Amino acid sequence: MEAGLHGLLSTRIPVEEAATMLRQICQGERKFRFDTDLQAQTPPEPRLTRREQQVLAMVVDGLKNREIAAYFDSTVAEIGADYVNLETPEGPVQLKNDFVFAMTGYHPDYDFLRSMGIELSAEQCRPVCDPLTLESNVPGIYVAGVIVAGSRTNEIFIENGRFHGRQIAAHLKQTLSGT
Repeated sequence: MEAGLHGLLSTRIPVEEAATMLRQICQGERKFRFDTDLQAQTPPEPRLTRREQQVLAMVVDGLKNREIAAYFDSTVAEIGADYVNLETPEGPVQLKNDFVFAMTGYHPDYDFLRSMGIELSAEQCRPVCDPLTLESNVPGIYVAGVIVAGSRTNEIFIENGRFHGRQIAAHLKQTLSGT
């Protein structure tokens, strides 16, 4: 008994051709036919803005020359005037630095949002809001920045959340002017 793939046909080929090829496959022939339009169905790669390209280039350069490095599963042992000592799984590491940013993460205050009457989606605790104006289900209360993503805080950053203020201001202007 022989196993394996004997045929693969596009659903976009003419019916007569598909029927002929299916008969040939049933007789033991191997047939593979793709329609060239299938490539057009592949979504295009997302385009980066000029600024996103610049940031990406800086990150790549920093990773290459080790100016940017990640030390996972590590703890800060000491912060000095121009250095930071880390305890890493590979042992102690001392890094020279100009600045230290304490980046402790962010956890949205869902209880506060609920206390204001804002509804949250069941799975991701996303505030219910109009995606164009960012007004929540409570008239006059708007959401902006990372809170719009609920528990998916990795979805909104400065680069894509910076437009929220503009959206809210435009809606407030429209509402207050009565237009």
